Amino acid sequence: KKYKLILTLWAIAVLFVAVPITADASEENKSCILYNSENGLLTSETNCVTQTSDGFLWIGSYVGLTRYDGTNFYSYDSSHGVPSVVSLYTDENDRIWIGTNDNGIFLFKDSAIAAHYDTGNGLSALSVRSICSDSSGNIYVGTVAGLNMISSSGDITTIPCPDDISNIRSLTNLANGVIAGVTNSGVLFGIKDGDLLFSDICDIDSVHYASAAVGPDDTLFIGTTSNLLIQAEISDSGISIMSTFESDDCNYFNRLYYDDELDGCLYCAEYGLGLFDIGTGSFISMSRDDFDASVSDITRDYQGNIWFVSNKQGVVEFTENP
Repeated sequence: KKYKLILTLWAIAVLFVAVPITADASEENKSCILYNSENGLLTSETNCVTQTSDGFLWIGSYVGLTRYDGTNFYSYDSSHGVPSVVSLYTDENDRIWIGTNDNGIFLFKDSAIAAHYDTGNGLSALSVRSICSDSSGNIYVGTVAGLNMISSSGDITTIPCPDDISNIRSLTNLANGVIAGVTNSGVLFGIKDGDLLFSDICDIDSVHYASAAVGPDDTLFIGTTSNLLIQAEISDSGISIMSTFESDDCNYFNRLYYDDELDGCLYCAEYGLGLFDIGTGSFISMSRDDFDASVSDITRDYQGNIWFVSNKQGVVEFTENP
């Protein structure tokens, strides 16, 4: 099935030369569908996306949280207590953690707010840029002022880190217990059992780390502020670079998403989006003129559809041709 999916993505990339994206989902053999403020979304300026096991897709934007059931959009805006959403994460208990731009982090369960954390109860800052969990069910929260951990019992603590580990834009968890993160200033760091294991900056001239995602065999994919994608090994002693790959049409990797069924790493960037095929070491571009900029997040749903969101151009869904 992997090769069928890869061929589908190659076909979509070729079709992008001449076939426009349409929001009309009724056409047969649809390859991609664009959603924006003209056909259901409150805004085309979307920030993040996740899915829950009931099949709902959740989209975050500065005007709030939007749920999509495959047919209709339903919005939870500030009147529902969900303001300015900039990061989303679904945990192992199928609960959604909602990071906001200026109001801390919310726990959303059964379509209702179950908990709220802000600076008044221990959060380092009100702006939450990244979220992940560990194997024990602890939630790690990357803020503009540092890193917090919310335990499975709901207690919040601050992870001691140097001053340069702030503005945390990316977090991911490895099977060996390491939480890896990247800051806005390009510092890659690793946390294990509440302690800082390492911090590192890119040693390539004028290139900085920008994003990270766990890959096969507990390796780490690291996106950069250039067109370089790095694969590395992470251990208690630090980072070891395995391979570096260069894209011809992508720059500044905002988010990475490894998918073992595809045996590849989906990527979205300030300029470009697509799939890095690990087997061939090649980049499959999924960009086109009306969806190729400020692409900020990715997910793959339970039906295998791939979703990208853009800060400027809305949401695009890629589906397999039957």
